[in-house]
Amino acid sequence: MPNVEGPKESSRRLLATVVPSTMLYAALIWKEAMVTKSHRRQMVSVYRRVCLRTVSAFRTVSNEAVCVIARMPPVELLVEERSRHYGRRLHVSREEERKITIDQWQQRWEAADSRKWTPRLIPDAGTWFGRQHGEVDFYITLLLAGY
Repeated sequence: MPNVEGPKESSRRLLATVVPSTMLYAALIWKEAMVTKSHRRQMVSVYRRVCLRTVSAFRTVSNEAVCVIARMPPVELLVEERSRHYGRRLHVSREEERKITIDQWQQRWEAADSRKWTPRLIPDAGTWFGRQHGEVDFYITLLLAGY
Protein backbone atom coordinates (compact mmCIF):
# COMPACT_ATOMS: atom_id res chain seq x y z
CA MET A 1 0.00 0.00 0.00
CA PRO A 2 1.34 3.45 -0.80
CA ASN A 3 2.11 5.75 2.11
CA VAL A 4 0.56 8.80 0.48
CA GLU A 5 -2.90 8.73 -1.05
CA GLY A 6 -3.41 5.15 0.08
CA PRO A 7 -6.13 3.64 2.28
CA LYS A 8 -7.05 5.34 5.56
CA GLU A 9 -5.74 4.10 8.88
CA SER A 10 -9.04 2.36 9.66
CA SER A 11 -8.75 0.22 6.51
CA ARG A 12 -5.10 -0.52 7.21
CA ARG A 13 -5.93 -1.41 10.82
CA LEU A 14 -8.60 -3.85 9.66
CA LEU A 15 -6.04 -5.65 7.50
CA ALA A 16 -3.46 -5.43 10.28
CA THR A 17 -5.62 -7.40 12.71
CA VAL A 18 -5.03 -10.56 10.70
CA VAL A 19 -1.29 -10.76 11.38
CA PRO A 20 -1.35 -10.51 15.20
CA SER A 21 -4.26 -12.96 15.34
CA THR A 22 -2.28 -15.46 13.31
CA MET A 23 0.92 -14.81 15.23
CA LEU A 24 -0.73 -15.18 18.62
CA TYR A 25 -2.56 -18.39 17.79
CA ALA A 26 -1.46 -21.00 20.36
CA ALA A 27 0.78 -18.44 22.11
CA LEU A 28 0.46 -20.41 25.35
CA ILE A 29 2.23 -23.36 23.73
CA TRP A 30 5.10 -21.55 22.03
CA LYS A 31 5.66 -18.77 24.59
CA GLU A 32 8.94 -20.38 25.62
CA ALA A 33 10.24 -19.88 22.07
CA MET A 34 10.21 -16.11 22.67
CA VAL A 35 13.10 -16.56 25.08
CA THR A 36 15.35 -17.41 22.13
CA LYS A 37 16.69 -14.20 20.62
CA SER A 38 16.35 -15.30 16.99
CA HIS A 39 12.70 -16.38 17.41
CA ARG A 40 11.81 -13.17 19.22
CA ARG A 41 13.57 -11.10 16.54
CA GLN A 42 11.55 -12.82 13.79
CA MET A 43 8.26 -12.16 15.57
CA VAL A 44 9.14 -8.53 16.28
CA SER A 45 10.27 -8.01 12.68
CA VAL A 46 6.98 -9.18 11.18
CA TYR A 47 4.91 -7.29 13.76
CA ARG A 48 6.97 -4.14 13.21
CA ARG A 49 6.24 -4.24 9.49
CA VAL A 50 2.53 -4.41 10.22
CA CYS A 51 2.80 -1.42 12.55
CA LEU A 52 4.78 0.53 9.96
CA ARG A 53 2.22 -0.16 7.22
CA THR A 54 -0.71 0.65 9.52
CA VAL A 55 0.44 4.23 10.09
CA SER A 56 2.36 4.74 6.82
CA ALA A 57 5.66 5.21 8.64
CA PHE A 58 9.22 5.11 7.37
CA ARG A 59 11.23 2.02 8.28
CA THR A 60 13.63 4.18 10.31
CA VAL A 61 11.04 4.95 13.00
CA SER A 62 11.92 3.16 16.23
CA ASN A 63 9.99 0.05 17.21
CA GLU A 64 8.68 1.62 20.42
CA ALA A 65 7.49 4.76 18.63
CA VAL A 66 5.80 2.94 15.75
CA CYS A 67 3.94 0.63 18.14
CA VAL A 68 2.63 3.62 20.11
CA ILE A 69 1.68 5.63 17.02
CA ALA A 70 -0.08 2.57 15.54
CA ARG A 71 -1.82 1.89 18.86
CA MET A 72 -0.62 -1.71 18.75
CA PRO A 73 1.04 -3.03 21.95
CA PRO A 74 4.42 -4.74 21.39
CA VAL A 75 4.10 -8.36 20.35
CA GLU A 76 6.08 -9.61 23.38
CA LEU A 77 3.47 -8.10 25.68
CA LEU A 78 0.64 -9.58 23.62
CA VAL A 79 2.21 -13.03 23.89
CA GLU A 80 2.44 -12.63 27.66
CA GLU A 81 -1.17 -11.42 27.79
CA ARG A 82 -2.46 -14.42 25.85
CA SER A 83 -0.44 -16.89 27.90
CA ARG A 84 -1.62 -15.27 31.15
CA HIS A 85 -5.22 -15.36 30.03
CA TYR A 86 -5.32 -18.94 28.80
CA GLY A 87 -2.82 -20.34 31.30
CA ARG A 88 -4.81 -19.49 34.41
CA ARG A 89 -7.30 -21.77 36.02
CA LEU A 90 -9.24 -18.81 37.45
CA HIS A 91 -11.16 -16.80 34.93
CA VAL A 92 -9.80 -13.29 34.53
CA SER A 93 -11.54 -11.03 32.06
CA ARG A 94 -9.83 -9.92 28.87
CA GLU A 95 -10.31 -6.30 29.95
CA GLU A 96 -8.29 -6.91 33.12
CA GLU A 97 -5.58 -8.69 31.13
CA ARG A 98 -5.49 -5.85 28.60
CA LYS A 99 -5.15 -3.32 31.43
CA ILE A 100 -2.10 -5.20 32.74
CA THR A 101 -0.63 -5.20 29.23
CA ILE A 102 -1.25 -1.47 28.82
CA ASP A 103 0.40 -0.79 32.20
CA GLN A 104 3.46 -2.81 31.18
CA TRP A 105 3.51 -1.01 27.84
CA GLN A 106 3.41 2.36 29.61
CA GLN A 107 6.38 1.33 31.77
CA ARG A 108 8.35 0.37 28.66
CA TRP A 109 7.32 3.61 26.96
CA GLU A 110 8.49 5.68 29.96
CA ALA A 111 11.78 3.76 30.00
CA ALA A 112 12.36 4.68 26.34
CA ASP A 113 14.61 7.65 25.67
CA SER A 114 12.60 10.64 26.87
CA ARG A 115 14.74 13.05 24.83
CA LYS A 116 13.13 11.75 21.67
CA TRP A 117 10.30 13.60 20.01
CA THR A 118 7.51 11.01 20.11
CA PRO A 119 7.48 10.51 23.93
CA ARG A 120 7.16 14.27 24.33
CA LEU A 121 4.08 14.37 22.10
CA ILE A 122 2.52 11.14 23.36
CA PRO A 123 3.50 10.79 27.03
CA ASP A 124 0.76 8.28 27.90
CA ALA A 125 0.56 5.22 25.65
CA GLY A 126 -2.59 3.99 27.40
CA THR A 127 -4.53 7.18 26.68
CA TRP A 128 -3.33 7.21 23.07
CA PHE A 129 -4.26 3.51 22.72
CA GLY A 130 -7.79 4.08 24.02
CA ARG A 131 -8.64 7.12 21.94
CA GLN A 132 -11.75 6.79 19.81
CA HIS A 133 -11.32 9.75 17.48
CA GLY A 134 -9.04 10.80 14.66
CA GLU A 135 -6.89 8.81 12.27
CA VAL A 136 -3.18 8.96 11.65
CA ASP A 137 -2.02 9.43 8.09
CA PHE A 138 1.41 9.72 6.47
CA TYR A 139 1.87 13.38 7.38
CA ILE A 140 0.72 13.07 10.98
CA THR A 141 3.00 10.06 11.37
CA LEU A 142 5.91 12.14 10.09
CA LEU A 143 5.11 14.79 12.67
CA LEU A 144 4.71 12.32 15.55
CA ALA A 145 7.90 10.47 14.62
CA GLY A 146 9.90 13.70 14.43
CA TYR A 147 10.64 13.81 10.70
